[in-house]
Amino acid sequence: IDPSFLFVGEIISDDFNRLLNDGKMDMVTNYPLQGTMISAFQNRDLHPLYSCMNHQWNTYHSAGFLFLDNHDVNRIASMISHVDLAYSLMFALPGMPCIYYGSEWGTKAKRTPYSDLKLRPCFKKPIRNDLSRCIRNLTEIRHAYSVFSEGDYVPLYISGKQFVFRRRNERGQLTFALNIADTDVYLDCNPEVMNAIDLIQKKKADFHQGLFLEKESAYYFYSDWI
Repeated sequence: IDPSFLFVGEIISDDFNRLLNDGKMDMVTNYPLQGTMISAFQNRDLHPLYSCMNHQWNTYHSAGFLFLDNHDVNRIASMISHVDLAYSLMFALPGMPCIYYGSEWGTKAKRTPYSDLKLRPCFKKPIRNDLSRCIRNLTEIRHAYSVFSEGDYVPLYISGKQFVFRRRNERGQLTFALNIADTDVYLDCNPEVMNAIDLIQKKKADFHQGLFLEKESAYYFYSDWI
């Protein structure tokens, strides 16, 4: 097999080692985390996401092949509001994010008891909107900073509606912060760095007084070692 070829397997359970052991696959689809991300936004409770991610990192040191929807499950825009926050979370996790065609502009569709065809429409041309521009920006950020693909994973703060973790490599630290509450919050959280650049809003951030998060928002704070 060409070593540059990415070999991805599909498995519904979280027993990834069945396909990863002995180099059978490069990575596998992460259905457990996909379902947990959706339920976290639906139920407005991030605790299960925290637990699921800790289990997977401690077991596999990766979240594998990440997705919010695909050809077999309901479109993400049909399941939750604030789809942009879900994509911001997915792009920050340790793994490879995947976008199902058409979901980058918020296509809605659900399975029926008899068919999945509504999930797989034919589009004549792409649609550009706020969500597609958000995902384009997330993609450019992820490509520009190696910590997204190489960094570790350490949770820093969890509550029902806020989640903060950091990722580090030899070049710098990403501090990801998510607030799904409908109010602004101030977190007494130590990100283990004092200053950063907010990569999404493109402005400086100071953590000497903790973290301030606007309502229903996600942040990529980056601190450079070099």
